[in-house]
Amino acid sequence: MRWLRSMSLLVAFGTIVLTPACRGELVAVGTPVASANERARGMPTATATVPRPVAPVATRALPTATVVTPATPSPTPVPATPTALASLPVGPSPAPGSPPAASSSPTAAPLPTAPPTPSPTAASPTVPTARCDLAVSQAVAEGPDAGTAIVSVTVENRGDGTCPAGAVLAARPATGLDLEGPVRASEAGGAAGWQCSELACTASNAIPPRYAATLFFVATGSGSGPFEQCVRVAVSGDSEPANDADCAAVALPATPTPVTCSFGLEKSVSRATAPGTSGGSVSVRVVLANAGPVGCAPERSELVIVDELPSGMAAGSVQVTGQAGWTCATSDTVVQCSGPPPGPGERVVVTFQASVRAGDAALVNCAWVEPLAIRACSAVR
Repeated sequence: MRWLRSMSLLVAFGTIVLTPACRGELVAVGTPVASANERARGMPTATATVPRPVAPVATRALPTATVVTPATPSPTPVPATPTALASLPVGPSPAPGSPPAASSSPTAAPLPTAPPTPSPTAASPTVPTARCDLAVSQAVAEGPDAGTAIVSVTVENRGDGTCPAGAVLAARPATGLDLEGPVRASEAGGAAGWQCSELACTASNAIPPRYAATLFFVATGSGSGPFEQCVRVAVSGDSEPANDADCAAVALPATPTPVTCSFGLEKSVSRATAPGTSGGSVSVRVVLANAGPVGCAPERSELVIVDELPSGMAAGSVQVTGQAGWTCATSDTVVQCSGPPPGPGERVVVTFQASVRAGDAALVNCAWVEPLAIRACSAVR
């Protein structure tokens, strides 16, 4: 029996179906007859066999496989995702009649990647704003005169920024205390241009950082105190109001009770000629001395020395030494000199020459000081 084999390759959606087809035939079986060549070579001749009839073999047709094409499912719509899926590589299509290549496992689609969380951006450092900070303080010292004090007021910019022009400094003394000035001012680190009217001063210029100014006032009062002296400074944009005011106690030294000076007067007369000689000339010396105590105050600002000449005596030229500001005048009967009183431990000396008339052997010459009740006399011998 001879087989005709044929194979049909059916490919449908990845399924391969092989369908064999065969066909049966009746073939006579017998002994082959030798050919002429074979008989010439002396080969034995086969005896012919009468073929026996062979019952036909019933053939059964094999069923042919039917290729069923599965229905193609409708694609289910997939919602779009924000992140695109990676494309799968596409290979070459298989040639017709060649076995299909083994399908590779499907590649899983990458999961959507969450967007990266942005890192917080570091904030830029805040640049501090320059500050204006005016501050005021006071100090009190004893004044140059009895019953006075010196009040020094200091204004300074303690901030790191410039204060605008127009700062006002005002003093407010307590009842019974009087301020005069400012009598003097000193500045460092700039020039604010302070303009003062009574006890209020205004800066006409801007005040830079680290600037300082001190203004000096003279304080007087009725009584010794202590008195409360307050001062305040104000400017637009001041960052620290707590140091804009200051108060200080001002004590005035008590005025001492004036001490009266003790004055003394001395007078002397000496002859130029031998004592006992009638007539001739004499030298007259008058001394006004201040015996103190130290710090005493004269009751009068001017003193007058009067030397009264007795009859028979006439004065010549007059000189004053020991104290500036003294002048003298003479007449027939009087020598008069006037000037400021000498200070403690000092003196005024008045000298003059006088002639004595002959025959006046015993004369008395006296001098005194007005308005002081002191008098001195000397005999002319």
